[in-house]
Amino acid sequence: MRELIYALLLLVLVSAQTTVAPIFRVGGAELQFVLLFVLLVLLLEGPRPAMIATPIAAVSLAFVMGRSPALMLISFLPLVVAAAWLDELRLPVTRFAVVAGAFAGAGIWARFVLALSAMVQGADIALGTLVIDVLLAGIVLDLALLAVASLVVRLVGFEQRPLSLGAARY
Repeated sequence: MRELIYALLLLVLVSAQTTVAPIFRVGGAELQFVLLFVLLVLLLEGPRPAMIATPIAAVSLAFVMGRSPALMLISFLPLVVAAAWLDELRLPVTRFAVVAGAFAGAGIWARFVLALSAMVQGADIALGTLVIDVLLAGIVLDLALLAVASLVVRLVGFEQRPLSLGAARY
């Protein structure tokens, strides 16, 4: 049943990424609903299901947006690893700060990869615009979206899982 709920949520968020997100632009940055989906799977189910959800979400979004699935996959992959790495550092910060750092970092990476792809395909190379209008504005959007999603998760009362990957067993 949970898999069906996650599949429907992914379908809704992929649709929202292509229809709603362009409406709420800040500078050149859009909301990253599908990246948030991967983060929610990571928080609610753990890192192993998130590693399965990441390529499914990235390829689904790529097909709907008409982008390269490999490019979208490269842009989404660091989220699970960054969250696990930050969690294993045992920094003296709250869990929300760890999750926010991982989500903001993954959002920066995703936007940078997509912008770099556009520049390789012939778009103007404007690094100042990229940093200010896309990357910094993207951090603001990501943190605002994460705050709203975190509030909803807390109000509903979902239990969050550890972010660490654990040792490999052979």
